[in-house]
Amino acid sequence: MMCAMSPKSKDASAAGTSRRDPSKSKRIRRARKELASVLKAHAELTAGSGVSLKKAQRANAKLASAAAAYAEAVQAKTGLESAFVPGSGQLDGATISSLQTERAAIERTMTGSLRIVPPAPPEDGDSGE
Repeated sequence: MMCAMSPKSKDASAAGTSRRDPSKSKRIRRARKELASVLKAHAELTAGSGVSLKKAQRANAKLASAAAAYAEAVQAKTGLESAFVPGSGQLDGATISSLQTERAAIERTMTGSLRIVPPAPPEDGDSGE
């Protein structure tokens, strides 16, 4: 079975630096495993009763660090923004435009053409004040 390698991977392997510069897929797998381990430890600690503030803060810091490492590894390989930060995964302009056009088309078919009704004329004796 032949495995396709990118030019970077061939160069890294030939130079003997593959341990220091793992492939991006391996980096993602390692970061995922670390994140899963830290998340499990965090859940076990915080689910317990009588958790000290210091331990909880340490667990939060480790979890944030592991999540950031995972998001960074995914971003390096795919270009996707972090899935852990709301709103960071911005859509590109063409996708936004396409979605707006689609929404407008659905709106037109759902509501149809609406007749614009001019405002009623003021009644006699109504000065508007």
